[in-house]
Amino acid sequence: MDKKLHIIKLIAILFLISIFFLMAGCDDSTEVIENQYQNSINILEEQVYTRNKNTTKISQVYQSYTGTHDIEAFFFLPDPDPDLGKKATIGLGNLINGVLDFTVLPENITEDNLLDWNYLKAFFSSESRAGAWKNVNVIKPENIEIKGNLLLLDAYTSGDVIGGMIDRQKLVGDRSSLSCETILYFYLNEDCTISGDIDIGYHNGDSYYQAGKKLYLPLKKGWNLVTRTEKYSTDSSGYATISMEIKPITNPQDYKWVIELGYRL
Repeated sequence: MDKKLHIIKLIAILFLISIFFLMAGCDDSTEVIENQYQNSINILEEQVYTRNKNTTKISQVYQSYTGTHDIEAFFFLPDPDPDLGKKATIGLGNLINGVLDFTVLPENITEDNLLDWNYLKAFFSSESRAGAWKNVNVIKPENIEIKGNLLLLDAYTSGDVIGGMIDRQKLVGDRSSLSCETILYFYLNEDCTISGDIDIGYHNGDSYYQAGKKLYLPLKKGWNLVTRTEKYSTDSSGYATISMEIKPITNPQDYKWVIELGYRL
């Protein structure tokens, strides 16, 4: 595994979407409310998908994946060497014939594998080029140190480099707009609220990012489901507006577990 990745570069790569589609409507589905806060994570028998980059319809973007891999759920931690990074495994599972199963064990989450605020705020700050907000701040109980981390999933085959990162996402669009919603699993050691002001944006390669509205995330101790949305321009400028929010997930089945083949730690 290549661990020579800074934590900020990792987050930026995970969220980068580089293709644009002509869009079709979303499928109808039964309404189900998924809790925005979770005490534990236990994902069983969920189909994994890949992206079909040759399609011109959003309804055909996700195609079922059939691969078999071991699954590692982990936190990414900074190394004393700023050019290196390391993993803290917090859960294991498997992906068999495209069906995902994994469990995060609460006893594997410790103070040692949580990031302190100076690192944690980089997930949101435009200064890190991972987020899109300036003046990122945390409102917390007095005399409490806020720590947390973001769940990441690695699919791999022992002795092989075939596999990829997996996240949970949904493409939404029509012929004039396209958005990618990604569900992030944030773990916090205490209740807090993270806020930030709209920034003018930044360039990341050929893409341009800007916050769409102020950041306001009322987070609770334990696992939080945060929806991160990138809304893309329909021209070739690569412009994207970013937002993060806590919101009810009314149709969980619309959010696919998607494997980014070839990208691994």
